[in-house]
Amino acid sequence: YGDKLGLAVKWAVENNVSLTYTHLPRANLSVANLRRINFSGANLHGAKMRGVNLSGADLERADLSRSDLSGANLSVAQLSETRMVGADLSGADLSSAYMFGPDLSRANLSGANLHQTNLSRATLARANLDRANLSGATINGVNGANDYIKCVQLEEYPIAYTDTILQIGCERHAIVEWAAF
Repeated sequence: YGDKLGLAVKWAVENNVSLTYTHLPRANLSVANLRRINFSGANLHGAKMRGVNLSGADLERADLSRSDLSGANLSVAQLSETRMVGADLSGADLSSAYMFGPDLSRANLSGANLHQTNLSRATLARANLDRANLSGATINGVNGANDYIKCVQLEEYPIAYTDTILQIGCERHAIVEWAAF
């Protein structure tokens, strides 16, 4: 079922078919090139999207809960940012994903695995990061996530921290390690 849905999506992309508000739960889209695709409002619950290229995609209000997006590219493409405003990424695996500059405003990332994810310059205004795993995540220049991530720019080095991680410039360590240093 998931593989057939994946093939249907790849055909739709090649033929410029709109994928907004589509129902694609558990689709296998791994390693697909879905750059700049419009999945706004789509149901991709539990989809397999390992290593998929979604740079510049519109995932506004999409349901990506419980999806596997590990190693995915969700970065900016040229001048357009990846729009994930209000997307449901609860319980999603985003480990090692590249998410440089996405707009995750009002996104639900509760329980998401963001281990080793690059969130540099992400907009997280009103995003829900409850129980999200941010261990090893790059959080340079993140803005709008004051409940979960605090950021400040002092002279040339940005400083960002969570309850367990402190990042100064490109140096990121657990707060207890910084204290011991």
